[in-house]
Amino acid sequence: MKRLLIFYLALCAGIGALAQDYDVFLCIGQSNMAGRGELTPEDLQPVDGVFLLGPDGTPVPATGQANLYSTIRKRANLQGYNLSIPFAKRVHAETGRPVLLVVN
Repeated sequence: MKRLLIFYLALCAGIGALAQDYDVFLCIGQSNMAGRGELTPEDLQPVDGVFLLGPDGTPVPATGQANLYSTIRKRANLQGYNLSIPFAKRVHAETGRPVLLVVN
């Protein structure tokens, strides 16, 4: 719970400025965002127009490992494919705006 509160406070403090340049989406939920799908080599390539909120609060180009910066699980080998990347690809394709995902 303490991690979630710290995450939320940091998000509120820094996301306002980023919202001017990105369409920001929170992808938060237990099993829904766990990222258990198998990754292919293609999934490890950067996704055009899609970014993740990195550990220092700055946008990082997204790959299929959308849960990479989660405060819940740290090891990259536990981070599989989840539904946030196809969602973000579609939003970017429809709007042309960069998408920033906050995945946890």
